[in-house]
Amino acid sequence: AIWIKANWHSERVDMVDKPEGVEAVAIKLSCKLLIVGCYVPPQLVAACHEHVMLFIIRFLDSFLNDNPTFDVILCGDFNRLKINDICLNCNLVNLHNRPTYGSAELDYILISEGVSSSYSVCATAPFDESSVPHVSLLATPSTSGVRSFNPTTPVFDLRSSNIANFL
Repeated sequence: AIWIKANWHSERVDMVDKPEGVEAVAIKLSCKLLIVGCYVPPQLVAACHEHVMLFIIRFLDSFLNDNPTFDVILCGDFNRLKINDICLNCNLVNLHNRPTYGSAELDYILISEGVSSSYSVCATAPFDESSVPHVSLLATPSTSGVRSFNPTTPVFDLRSSNIANFL
């Protein structure tokens, strides 16, 4: 799940040609950050993994070509999908390298390499171990080194007296 504070300007980015069975959502924030949440089901056959990986790489590549100053957070439950190629092709760093389901690493938070040191990850116990035995991951920005998330609104004073003083 992705939660965005109500006072942060955000818009959903369309993810066309998403592979069947894969759930994903992309949210573009005004602070020049793209957050992508992804779920790759465990029953997805291995032959489809390359298609899913290429979809993610192409989506991020296209977005970053159009928005070169943005950073990316790609997170989710990837099950058996190998994330190394995604990290290499999209310049992302894995923030969490420990098991999240029994002894398996299934859940990841991948973030743009340039800002990865500004985030820390904590793992928390599942909400209800009987229904969802995954460990939950939470990435939080530090107070230094991260772009300000405070929304701003430019105000222009166009009164004749101010324009005359400016000219």
